[in-house]
Amino acid sequence: ALLVQTGDDAWRTDPRAERLVCDAGEPRICVTEAHRNLLAPSGEALAGLRQRLAGAPGLPERLVEQRP
Repeated sequence: ALLVQTGDDAWRTDPRAERLVCDAGEPRICVTEAHRNLLAPSGEALAGLRQRLAGAPGLPERLVEQRP
């Protein structure tokens, strides 16, 4: 037997993979659970920017990964 499914519902995104995980920096950097492995390198890459923005008025609370 062969099970075949077609149409728009053939592929569903795992809601756990879409859940946001954030670091503790300021502003917080948030990525999806599926990209958790990029969280630490992103924080390191943005450390200088975070330092320059420290105390700036209107600073966002978090930077969130956006889907293309």
